[in-house]
Amino acid sequence: MTLSERERRELHSIEQALIISDPGLATALRLFTDDRCTPLATITAGVFVTVAVLLLALGLLLHDSSLSLGSCLVAAAAPIVVLLVAATRWDRTRP
Repeated sequence: MTLSERERRELHSIEQALIISDPGLATALRLFTDDRCTPLATITAGVFVTVAVLLLALGLLLHDSSLSLGSCLVAAAAPIVVLLVAATRWDRTRP
């Protein structure tokens, strides 16, 4: 959606008011609205997906339910770990 120049100025003034009134909330919102994905978070997500798929395949081939359960646990933990990695990387770059 394209904003007019007036709308951009209004949005910028709202953002500045938020930063002044609640810097913690502004920081948290910036963390989750950043469109760029860090390379470390991308690699971490790839590793988690690969491990989950391998565990699931091994569990199905070997008829081992514990490996299949492990793959579900790894897949469930992946988003949490990727968010933590992204947050940690962001904090290190803060001035």
